[in-house]
Amino acid sequence: MTPAEPRDDGYRPEFRQALELIGRACAEMKRQGRSLPVLVGGAVVEWYSASAYMSGDFDLQVLTPEDIVADRIGQYSANPHHGRELLAQARLVYQLLAPQIDRDYLNKRLPQQKAAPRDCE
Repeated sequence: MTPAEPRDDGYRPEFRQALELIGRACAEMKRQGRSLPVLVGGAVVEWYSASAYMSGDFDLQVLTPEDIVADRIGQYSANPHHGRELLAQARLVYQLLAPQIDRDYLNKRLPQQKAAPRDCE
């Protein structure tokens, strides 16, 4: 990323056009009942800086409830004394979405985060 020239209108036109295209794709995904992606990486910096910093790409990531639970438990497991809020977040997501949770997938994800399956229950 490189600093961009300041613009009076905020976001650069190419950035707006790309966001509009992504927005249309997300609307179609939502219509089909699919999980929506999250914008990550340099494009997020461009968004929050109103194009003061430009990114050359758009990275999208689909997060599942299982991925969120595994991430929070993994962070908690790395430092339990400072991560109680992360464990509480994992428990909340797990409890709220228990009927939708794919336990087999979650049990595969937890070891990847160096977390034990019992941490969530």
